[in-house]
Amino acid sequence: MRSPFSFTIATPSDVQEMFDFLLTDFLFNTSLNGAIGMTREDAYDRYLAITESSVANGTSVVVRNEEGSVIGVRLSGYEDRQEVFPPVDLSAFAPRILKIRKILTVINEGKWDLIPADIDRLFDVKLISVAEKYRGRGIAKTLLTFGLDEVRENGAKGAFAEAVAIASQVLFEKAGYSVIREIIHEEWKDEEGKPVFVCPDRTKTVQLMDFTNDDVVSHLNETECELDMEKRKKQRRSKINSLEALIALRERGEGEEDDILLWECSPTADICEVMVGERCSGDLIRELEEQKREGEAVLIEMMMMKGGIRPVKLSDWADVVDVDDYYLHTYARETCKLLPPGIVKMKDGNFVMGDALTEYVKLAKIIFTQEVKVILEEEEKKTEKEIASNLGISSLEGFLMMKTIKDIFYGEKKQWRMDAITPSIALPSDIPEMHQFMLDDFLPSLSLTAALGITREETDQRYLRLTRNCVNTGTSVVLRNSSGRVVGVRLCDIEERGHPHSIEGLELLSENLRKIYRLVDLLNEDKWSSIPSSIDKLWLVEVVAVDKDYRGRGLSRVLMEFGVEEATKRGVRGAAAEVVANASIALFAKYDYILLKEVVHSEYLDEEGRPVFECPGGERVAQLVFKEL
Repeated sequence: MRSPFSFTIATPSDVQEMFDFLLTDFLFNTSLNGAIGMTREDAYDRYLAITESSVANGTSVVVRNEEGSVIGVRLSGYEDRQEVFPPVDLSAFAPRILKIRKILTVINEGKWDLIPADIDRLFDVKLISVAEKYRGRGIAKTLLTFGLDEVRENGAKGAFAEAVAIASQVLFEKAGYSVIREIIHEEWKDEEGKPVFVCPDRTKTVQLMDFTNDDVVSHLNETECELDMEKRKKQRRSKINSLEALIALRERGEGEEDDILLWECSPTADICEVMVGERCSGDLIRELEEQKREGEAVLIEMMMMKGGIRPVKLSDWADVVDVDDYYLHTYARETCKLLPPGIVKMKDGNFVMGDALTEYVKLAKIIFTQEVKVILEEEEKKTEKEIASNLGISSLEGFLMMKTIKDIFYGEKKQWRMDAITPSIALPSDIPEMHQFMLDDFLPSLSLTAALGITREETDQRYLRLTRNCVNTGTSVVLRNSSGRVVGVRLCDIEERGHPHSIEGLELLSENLRKIYRLVDLLNEDKWSSIPSSIDKLWLVEVVAVDKDYRGRGLSRVLMEFGVEEATKRGVRGAAAEVVANASIALFAKYDYILLKEVVHSEYLDEEGRPVFECPGGERVAQLVFKEL
């Protein structure tokens, strides 16, 4: 597959276009620039000088699209341990440029004392920038590694970068760079004691990062292989930012509301993952054997023999488990029932795939089709081992032996309609639509509000305030479909030990809403005493909600996982949530949240001795749950 983008070492003839790109794209998409209102006039002379000097050393890179337009650049060079830099006339710089230069000067002071003594030359990655419309296609990663063979040949045994934006900090960390010095914006203040930089993208630090591995490219290629299978699965799913592969089982109008596969933490879904090769079958079979469930263990093993999911004759299975012909059908039916619903059924003297497993196999084809496309689009060539690693499987060859899966490489005759879903960190501009979603979708589905008959008018301002507060933390998430409509939200807040949150304007709420918040207060009472003393900052998951027409596609999984890594980088080491609906309780339990406190509705009474909440969905408890991150 030919890449539509060309990467070349920049030459003097590229300088003007690269300079123009920096002034029109990079200037307005960089954290520090946005924090101080940098203008073209401020940046003009400095950007031209750094572009010319970086291109002159022969390591900088320019990326062009098929029309030949510049869509990305890397400005880079070398720095030697014994190099002496001449004094710089600072009077020529604009005041805003000087603010940035000052913090970068401080973060570089004594840098070489932090670098291994056997390294005398470093590769200096001054900046990497990709045009906004071309992001998310692996261009930045390629810019980071392009031409490094020649860099090593020229004596550089390590690399460093000043990472001043969240995106670049994540990029360099994924490439194996580590933080050797960090300046926190809140602590970098002007003469009046105010932070100099308050970044619009919520970047909190400037980081000096280094990479001293002798083979940067090798590290990048091996990074995914070193992750365990579960992490690789999460990683490859994150690459498909639409996650359209997790199509609803009811897309074609089939399935019931309580279809077992729509419950994400079901045993059925767990065994389906094993059957299609996403998880090792050995653990499942050993577990069944240890539970003295020999019939089920043998059946699963026989169905998966020689790749694929094969029908198994009852007579062949009976020979292995030593069942008398007289009891064969009775024992076989009992074995089908003992497995989770929808895994196996009997047909014409054979064990065959049940309805749930059949549906899951169809989903697996779609999932892996999309994932393979993404993998192959990132680079022109991929080895069998690299593809297998990215898919989270041990062998591509073995995987393709599965008759139920290999069709993805030869085309599907049946076309599936898929609505692309895109997750993103919520911004202030998303607040009005997220607020409307809360009123239209979340409110009607919430068990406690339904129990009290709470109206839109009662929740309108409270939901607006909650949405604003959570979005402003930079950890909330919005899901949009291909038309741009909001179809899911995750609202999150951050709380520090010793500074518990209080509900503002409680006296202005209706009596019914106050009943809910009194329950919430009870759940959170003395919460921090139950949380490990090593954790001082908590991620509060306030809301996880998916549009009713988009449930069953794994989108709640996306909401639970998206952006967690960013939260931990901000010092968050634990997460907590008040869960009041059965579906929420099951969802958080699946993600290993543990119970800290529980209030049983039948024991939570009003002044007249009656339960305050009688939920129409059958909810019996409200819980406070917690998980270390």
